Amino acid sequence: QMAKIPVLVGGNLEDGRIFVYLGEKFSINPLEYWIAVFGLWGREGLEVIEKYPAESDGDPKETITRVVTDYIFQCLGRFVADTYTAAGLPAYLYDFGYPTRMFWGPWSDICKGHSCHGGELMFVFNNIIAIQNATEEERTLASKMNAYWANFVTTGDPNTPGGTPLPALDDSANLTHWPAYEAQDRPWMNFSDASPEPITHFKDGYCALWDSIGYYREPGII
Repeated sequence: QMAKIPVLVGGNLEDGRIFVYLGEKFSINPLEYWIAVFGLWGREGLEVIEKYPAESDGDPKETITRVVTDYIFQCLGRFVADTYTAAGLPAYLYDFGYPTRMFWGPWSDICKGHSCHGGELMFVFNNIIAIQNATEEERTLASKMNAYWANFVTTGDPNTPGGTPLPALDDSANLTHWPAYEAQDRPWMNFSDASPEPITHFKDGYCALWDSIGYYREPGII
């Protein structure tokens, strides 16, 4: 079952980084990575290893970050968009790849200069306006993301304003069109700099793998 409403869904380019690197005191070698992959996905683990080969030496945390990001966040988000559009409902998919420099808590060093899980929130809610040393690029990106999300909340379409916008925050007039998701081109809105642009077929090969393996589904939700 699912609500018959539009959905805006997506993920960050390094969503998995926090969860992998918080365990940075514990190293892992390529053999242990392979054992973990086969332990999680059995015979299909070979396909995972082929798509996400471990570094030839050293700790494969970067590879593990990509696996976690795709399997738990970005490709699962695409699966949700596929599910909604197959049911005839509008879906809007995004990738946030902006390397943020403002993080807090125990992961501040881990995520500085990366697009970690939760890094998009200060842009979506435009908290950037309260940061005195924010750059013009950060302010512009935040204004645009805030406008997209506010539009979606009020009208169900990130491109269409509704109600009375706040002049200091709204940037709808300068927004690039965010195409609704569809299965042929699979468009994502890419937020990697102050000029968001749609991209197509992002991570198609990786997400096709996870689609075939399957994701964890909460019974009765998906």
